[in-house]
Amino acid sequence: KCNDKRVSNKTKYYTFARTLPPATKVVKALISLLKEYRWSQFVMLSEKTKRFAQVAQAVKIFASHYKLSIIDEFTVPHNIVSHNITIVRNFIEHTFRKTRIYVILAPVEVQWDFVLTLRQFVNLEDYAIIAIDDDKFNGDTEMQPMRVPSPLANKVITHSHLQAFRAVLKITPTYPTDAQYKYFENRVKQRITQKPFCLPYHKDLFPHI
Repeated sequence: KCNDKRVSNKTKYYTFARTLPPATKVVKALISLLKEYRWSQFVMLSEKTKRFAQVAQAVKIFASHYKLSIIDEFTVPHNIVSHNITIVRNFIEHTFRKTRIYVILAPVEVQWDFVLTLRQFVNLEDYAIIAIDDDKFNGDTEMQPMRVPSPLANKVITHSHLQAFRAVLKITPTYPTDAQYKYFENRVKQRITQKPFCLPYHKDLFPHI
């Protein structure tokens, strides 16, 4: 499930088979959305990690190619929940008058902090927030609930919270939809327990491989 774009090099990584697209592929969907609604400029917030840095770089390249303007950009540290929320607040104070379109390249924890802080400054009906994160649509149902960050998991999610997220559009890759994929997945799990891999079976680990 590696999403690093470098392993797309089949000359070097000829034994590698993807079951998920590289992280940068989702950027094409983002650019198509911006062009469809003629949103020619936006502000970008990304997490300062290798995974999201790759996506941010791809956004810059595609935006330049299609003549879309990144008005401002900002990064937040990894695991921002352990930092002061003023990082997000300062970013919003600096940018909310510049744009009506935000692109968020960060985990769901950052998205929650951002949306719930932004609503303190503006009417979210006037804004569009496009989010890209690590969540994947599993395709088992027509809808998939948005993950709630652990600090909020034990709190009551109110109607006000839900209303705030009406301004958010999440772009996420899907798992393979081929009917034979589950068969392939099970064969792989069986094979990796054998030589030369010899991966020990763990009932809690294997469902997530």
